[in-house]
Amino acid sequence: MSSEGSSESDEVRWQRAAEQLDESAALLDEGRIGEALALTRICVGELEAVVGAEHPDFANALQLLGEIALALGDTAEANAQFESARAIYERHMLGHRDIVGPLRASVLELLARTRTMIGRYDEAESLIREAIGESERLGDTVALAGQTQTLGVVLRFAGRYQAAAEVYARSAELHDQCGIALGPEHFHNLAGLALARGDAESAELHARRAIALRDHEGFELAADLCGLADALAEQGRHQDAERHYRRALELYASSERAEHPEIAYALHNLADTLTALGRPDQAEGAYRESLARKLATLGPGTPDEAGTRNNLAALLAERGRLAEALDQSKRACTIVSDRLSPDHPIRLACQALAARLGRAATS
Repeated sequence: MSSEGSSESDEVRWQRAAEQLDESAALLDEGRIGEALALTRICVGELEAVVGAEHPDFANALQLLGEIALALGDTAEANAQFESARAIYERHMLGHRDIVGPLRASVLELLARTRTMIGRYDEAESLIREAIGESERLGDTVALAGQTQTLGVVLRFAGRYQAAAEVYARSAELHDQCGIALGPEHFHNLAGLALARGDAESAELHARRAIALRDHEGFELAADLCGLADALAEQGRHQDAERHYRRALELYASSERAEHPEIAYALHNLADTLTALGRPDQAEGAYRESLARKLATLGPGTPDEAGTRNNLAALLAERGRLAEALDQSKRACTIVSDRLSPDHPIRLACQALAARLGRAATS
């Protein structure tokens, strides 16, 4: 943790790299991802040279590289950088816990987000609860406000909706204690939870509030537009839903994050809407593009892959292509049986369709 032995030149380089790292983080917050990535790579090289690859400042630079990778949708690269940073932080915990503890908690939260994206919900919950425990020990209420929000997301995707609702409420309380206004992400998350619980009207209200709180068009607004479209589609307002999905896809395409898995999610839900609108050719194309993007960005074997294969199977069956439908359904069921709890909604949907297709095949 000490800079003893560093030359004056190294001290200057260290300070400059630290300042540039702060600048990189600001660029990422502004959505200027390419600039943030270029500057962060410079910082990584400088910090490794002047403080070494075991210093927490070097770990902080690796963590920022991971955050940039996560913003771009590269979950494998993000996970690798976060794990490297975590290992360095943990080697410094003994004797420096009050300094390194908050850094370690932040990277644990990021690892939880990454695990959630690839459908490893048990691991994600363990990581975020460990981060929360560290922040509670430190009395860091500001960190807890964000970490409980992340826990709510994990629980929602794991299908534990009541627990997620309770955690979101706790996050709102913590925000109030800190005097921090709830941002659009909170209402975006509430919209997703309401929709998962079958309350499309509340989901629409939350999504519209999230959109109203966005101060610029861009990637995050696109995600909110998808949330609104999801709520509208669930209410049978498919033409309105399609319009919002297509606007979201335009925003995604114009961003620096054109390979992010959020685009695959939007395409999947657009395909559902196109199916409802009676446009099966377009729907099948959207499902297949969504599936290809999920495999490219998340890797094989995720619950999201299973969900898209399942819906594609249903569409293929309706089009009289039963053999293809059975193949897609079988693949989906293999994934969910390995990765999801017996009562998870995606697993139940996949198993229900498989049973129906099985009956059709033998009739």
